[in-house]
Amino acid sequence: GINAEYGEGQMDYSIMSLDELSELHKIEIESYPLDEAATYDTFKYRLENAKNYFLGARLNNDRNHHKKGILVGYVCGTVSNNSELTHDTMFKHQPEGSTLCIHSVVIRGDLRRQGLATQMMAHYIQYIKNSQPNIKRIALLCKEPLIEFYKNVGFLCKGPSNVIHGSDRWFDCILDVK
Repeated sequence: GINAEYGEGQMDYSIMSLDELSELHKIEIESYPLDEAATYDTFKYRLENAKNYFLGARLNNDRNHHKKGILVGYVCGTVSNNSELTHDTMFKHQPEGSTLCIHSVVIRGDLRRQGLATQMMAHYIQYIKNSQPNIKRIALLCKEPLIEFYKNVGFLCKGPSNVIHGSDRWFDCILDVK
């Protein structure tokens, strides 16, 4: 089976495409409560309009990388002219903006708590710094139990968010990349 022996070298990262939409959305709805999960149409919008900010992670057992590994997680977001993430930024992409609003950071349920999300976020942040020169900051919302995780990958928790999404309280996190 899949276990914690997967090091950085065995994770393959790539921009997700529309033909992976169903696979991605299945993981989304298994990972979030129904009142928080992005809809299929919202995912489709993000893939069509903000695909450079939709990065998937696959575990690859094939040393030659001839076939796609198992999709284990993804990070997706949209770009905004706002300096903070708002409810509207979840449904709009403003490519000329300088704030990347991350909407989902997900690892498949059976593979959590093995360090894969930390690897994936570290890769994603580096990818954004290297390939998206317009992005000056990354913003996201998280629930209280995940504040330490995001601090450990470089984010600053600014406190409770004004955004209402689902029934739980959210916290604003920010990472300056420029």
